[in-house]
Amino acid sequence: MKSQAEIVVIGGGIYGAQVAYHLAKNGKKDVVIVEKGEIASGESSHAAGLVTQFATSQAMLRFRMYSIELYSELGLFNHVGSLRVASSKEQLLEMERSVSRAKALGLDCEIITPDESLKIMPQLSKKDLYGGIYLHVMDNLIRIQSQLQWLSLRKNLVWKFIRTHALLELNYRRREMLRLS
Repeated sequence: MKSQAEIVVIGGGIYGAQVAYHLAKNGKKDVVIVEKGEIASGESSHAAGLVTQFATSQAMLRFRMYSIELYSELGLFNHVGSLRVASSKEQLLEMERSVSRAKALGLDCEIITPDESLKIMPQLSKKDLYGGIYLHVMDNLIRIQSQLQWLSLRKNLVWKFIRTHALLELNYRRREMLRLS
């Protein structure tokens, strides 16, 4: 087993694999992922796989839009729409503000009426339905395949995967890792 690395990524889930991918893609040649189990066996394996582009902060919105673009290029998404409903006037007002911000960044979404919401999802109750947000594209990440896809990309890039029992200790000083055990 390799005993030294320039960069160690802890966790081989969707985020860890993506971080290693981007590091290697940007020229880092000594990147190691440390994972306590198999790929796609931790928290990422329990996620529903839904990735919405909608977010209340611009930073998260940009991150999600980039992720969806990247995952789409890799063939890791099923593209579907999304509906968020408001059950109060206050929620609808906040949704209107959020949609305004999202549209400014190029997100394809709109405020819809209660009747339009019911056309999309007839199972909704009319009681306390004030409208909603319709996102024309919401993506369903193909979960386990995504981690395996990230791993397959390492054949073209330079990074390694190490399976271990558990991370017990991490010692570092001034941004320099001394020992990982």
